[in-house]
Order: sequence, then C-alpha cells, then structure tokens
Amino acid sequence: MAAMAGVDRMTIESVVEKVLREEHMDVIKESVRLVAQELMDAEVSELIGAKRGERRPQDRATHRNGYRSRQWDTRAGEIELQIPKIRQGSYFPGFLTPRKRSEQALVAAIAGMSSLLIIEIPHLRAA
Repeated sequence: MAAMAGVDRMTIESVVEKVLREEHMDVIKESVRLVAQELMDAEVSELIGAKRGERRPQDRATHRNGYRSRQWDTRAGEIELQIPKIRQGSYFPGFLTPRKRSEQALVAAIAGMSSLLIIEIPHLRAA
C-alpha cells in the first residue's frame, strides 16, 4: 500500500510528547502505574517462589508482608507506587533507581518480560 502524498507521519516520540501535553495525562499515568505494579508483583512472586495468595510454605524462603508507598517521578508526573514488602530480606523494584527518573529501565523490563511471556505461553506466539 503506497503512502499518501502530503500526509505527515508522526514518530512514536512525537505522539507521546503530544499526548503528554494534552488531556490524556491521567490515562497515561494510570497505565504506567498499573504496568509497574504488575511488574513488581511478578518480580516478588519470582523472588519468594509463590504468587500472591498461593500457599506453598515448604517451598519458599519468605512471605509477602504488605506494601510501602513511594512517589515515582516520571515525565507523565508523579505516580504513587505500592512497593511490595517481604518478611525476610528486602525487595526493591529492578526498574527503579533511588529517587531518579527510571522510565527507560521500566520500558526495558517490560520488553524483556513480554518476550518471556511469548516464549512461555504458546497461544501468544505468532503462527
């Protein structure tokens, strides 16, 4: 299919910048927060050897122990994260750096996680 003459194409970066400047900021912030929360939940599940609510005391070294709040500074604005706590040891999200913007780390983590999901879940693979 040929490109239409005179039609300007926007890059991903310009689309994101436009959305960030306009009214869609709340949707973006909530989407980023949800993805970050899911990523943290997956990291903690792997760390302790059990998903949230799963009972496997003989197989795991520790258990979940609530959450702690942390403000995350992004270009979309401040996002409040609920970082999972564990009883023994510590957990800090791999995509966060102490008190710095870390969107690139989150994007890299999501990219790696999505490729793992495609490998692990056969019906998501392209035919």
